[in-house]
Amino acid sequence: GGDAESINERLASTWADGLDRGAAIALGVAALAGPDRDITSTDLEVADLARTNGRRCFHRLSNVDLEA
Repeated sequence: GGDAESINERLASTWADGLDRGAAIALGVAALAGPDRDITSTDLEVADLARTNGRRCFHRLSNVDLEA
């Protein structure tokens, strides 16, 4: 949608180096939702990227992972 600039501003204003995965996901969800929307884990498809073992590998997170 046309909300990319607003999302980026919300993300940039709250981001901090060293966030754990749960905190980073919560921050991203809040940035996507903005002040007028609620987003649940069933609204999302989230993966993390591992860069170890000499290759990149995506791991899709389950709804249970997102709610933890």
